[in-house]
This record gives sequence, C-alpha cells and structure tokens, in this order.
Amino acid sequence: MTRIVIVEDDKDLQLILAYSLKKAGFVVDEYGLGVEALNHIRKTPPDLVILDLQLPDIDGTKICKILRDVRTTKDVQIIMLTARTVEEDILKGLSLGADDYITKPY
Repeated sequence: MTRIVIVEDDKDLQLILAYSLKKAGFVVDEYGLGVEALNHIRKTPPDLVILDLQLPDIDGTKICKILRDVRTTKDVQIIMLTARTVEEDILKGLSLGADDYITKPY
C-alpha cells in the first residue's frame, strides 16, 4: 500500500490533504513540524513526501536536501507544496531534488 507523509503546519490544509488522500486509498502520516517528520521519514521511508517549505522549525528545502543526501531516502518522491511562488524559489526546490513544485493556492 502506498504511504504518503504530509509535512504541513497549516492544520486546515493538512486535514484536507490527508482526508482526500485517505479517501483515495493511501496510507497517510501527518506532521506539522519538520524535525518530527524528518525523524519519522528516516526510520520508515514513505513512497511520497508532500512538503511545505515554510515550517515553524526547519525550512522545507533543508528537509529535501537531507532526504536526498541519505541513502535510504534519496529515492523518495518529494512534492513541494508551498506559497513561495518566486521563480528563484521554484528553481532552488527543483535543484535540491524535489520531483515537483506546486504553489498555493492550488
């Protein structure tokens, strides 16, 4: 079964995403803090990470870089879901190894 980790500090958005994905049949883990999510992902790599960039404790780009630098998580799919819409941010996210970059609102 496909497992997805949502890393999003906006509780409403996190709930909507999780609800939709669970309804579609995915197993979903939800985190509002990046460090918490990172620790979980390292222990149990998911199939996909939906990653907000503006988290209260650690920037999502740092999480992406860490995941790409570790052998057990380097192939995990990462979608950055963020309010950062500047082309420079998009290019940075993709250059760090994100598989896709979706801007809010979507």
